[in-house]
Amino acid sequence: MGDNLENNEEIKVDVLMVTYNQEKYISQAIESVLMQKCSFKYRIIIGEDCSFDNTLNICKYYEDKYPEKILLINNKINIGIAANYKNIFNASKSKYIALLEGDDYWIDPYKLQKQVDILTYDNTIGLVHTGYNVIYEDGTTKKRHILVDHIKLKGNIVENLLYENCIGPLTTCFKSEIIKNYIDFNYFINNKYKTIDYAIWLEISANSKIYYLDEVTGIYRNIKSSISNTVNGKDIIAFYNTAFDVYNKFFTKYPQFLYCKMKVINALYISIINSLILTENYDYAQMFISKLEVNNLTSLLYKFTFKKEIFLKMYKYYREIMSNIKQKALRII
Repeated sequence: MGDNLENNEEIKVDVLMVTYNQEKYISQAIESVLMQKCSFKYRIIIGEDCSFDNTLNICKYYEDKYPEKILLINNKINIGIAANYKNIFNASKSKYIALLEGDDYWIDPYKLQKQVDILTYDNTIGLVHTGYNVIYEDGTTKKRHILVDHIKLKGNIVENLLYENCIGPLTTCFKSEIIKNYIDFNYFINNKYKTIDYAIWLEISANSKIYYLDEVTGIYRNIKSSISNTVNGKDIIAFYNTAFDVYNKFFTKYPQFLYCKMKVINALYISIINSLILTENYDYAQMFISKLEVNNLTSLLYKFTFKKEIFLKMYKYYREIMSNIKQKALRII
């Protein structure tokens, strides 16, 4: 943030950060926001959800060091991700909001400036997102969106977004008024949502255009202990139950998109089946296979492969074929 800013200048962007037991990563997340070079004032609002490691003390250190830039909301009991987000969204009074969870970080010091410039220039745009890299615990990295048709990432992308959540939360900056007008955090809390970002992206995309900036601005950590990386079959299903509820609520509210509901739900079944197979929860996988409508090669493969041994061999073979196709495409690019 520029040194010539007046103390009474209005905060233009609030960077919302939820954190829980992330003592290894939270400093890097905070520092990556503090390095932002902007012509406007921004602030970090941290929702610390009663961690039992040293996360809270690290957050307090930064709040004490940068009181004009950091607001820490310290939950005395663990309230969960939806309620934690509700608290920090309610604390925000800025025109724009960016998200960064406590185990991710930004690498572009001009990320916020670029996104606010775009949002300011075109009033029809409600959200700007970017490319990002994924880093795994073994240190390997990969780039997201490398094979994605960028047309699917920008403009009126509701239908594309229904089939695939292609927006990385750490890359976003969006208008706060859309959240105030369309998002009900109490609904998320009452229905025990395991994640809220997808529901928010669908609402924003249904009510504004999306802009995709084809630059890598941040790093997403793929951590085995995260909520989306469980090997327990029941937990995997519980995680995806949030997606089912998101879809049911969305199609009820926006019936003009009902024509693609069956295909969307089928794609969700396949995502669940993939997760269950990769974690060797074959019985649960077979349960969802029975729900599939056969409308593509993958559903055909799953639907008519009944024996577990044959099923697994065919699945691995199919994955190898798809991997080879992607590698060939990368060489072409």
